Amino acid sequence: MTDAATSKGSYRVARVLTGALLAAIWGPPCAYAIPSPELVVSSISSLTQLWGLAGAAAGGALLIGGKAGATNASQRGLMRLLWAVCLLAMGAIALNAVQYFAARNARAAHLESTLIRPSPKSAGGATLDSHLVEMPYSTQIESPMGVSTDQVAAVLPDIAAGKRPDIVALDIRESVETETGGMPGARTIRFPDLVQTAIDFTGKTALLFCHNGNRSGETCAALAARGINCRFMVGGMEKWLVEGRTLSGTTARTLADLRAIASYRNQSVLLETDDVKRLLASEHAVSVDVRYPGEFEAGHLPGAINLPIRPTPTAELEKRLDALPDA
Repeated sequence: MTDAATSKGSYRVARVLTGALLAAIWGPPCAYAIPSPELVVSSISSLTQLWGLAGAAAGGALLIGGKAGATNASQRGLMRLLWAVCLLAMGAIALNAVQYFAARNARAAHLESTLIRPSPKSAGGATLDSHLVEMPYSTQIESPMGVSTDQVAAVLPDIAAGKRPDIVALDIRESVETETGGMPGARTIRFPDLVQTAIDFTGKTALLFCHNGNRSGETCAALAARGINCRFMVGGMEKWLVEGRTLSGTTARTLADLRAIASYRNQSVLLETDDVKRLLASEHAVSVDVRYPGEFEAGHLPGAINLPIRPTPTAELEKRLDALPDA
């Protein structure tokens, strides 16, 4: 076989491989619908193999052509074509990746939207449970029991140093929230426990802190009804932190840090409706609804157990948690 014939044969092989690679890229439309990471990896692997095979064929063709001294226009054209195919392959891979991550992010946004929706209201605009108190910031600043972050900052060093025995500083958030940091000198106690506490407030002022001022404003009103002099920090620790003030026992510097909680199993898992139905039907899972009773009664999953965590005192909460079915 002559050198010219060998070069011509190599060119034909490379052209066939190039055609196969183009067919893989522009083949079935479903190749661009990526439903899972495994398919993304598989697609990338397949394209990479084709790409490598085409590159090897091109290299072989050029090597043979180089030995024959044939650097003609057809080989230069083949190289340009191979470069174009490689760029198209990389573009297809990038498009697949973009589509996959866009779909994943859209699904996550859909599921996460349920986590930040406002509490449901009745037809008249009231909350579905009379015990569910919501105090927006505009209401907090008008409350005679509210104090500003500046006022708290002025007395907090003395409270932390024990120089203000007339002030009882209390952090009434959930225990998992207080792990992210708190106010210097403040004692931690869950807000449903405070109205039953044995703390002696005689001749003293209760100064309450919570995440955003809502729970502390509500609890202040309950303590005031018992004749206890009470104040709460308007805007809560969120406002305190965004103003650049620091918290004790933590490195939290942003709202994301403040809202972070300790890791727990399946913390990044949000379930679709079909997932919940499958768990309830095939694995006999137990649905625990932690909303207030009024919200629960307005509508809940069949067979759900109502366990309102937020307003339930700790002792009762522990008993009810222990009483849950082992499922």
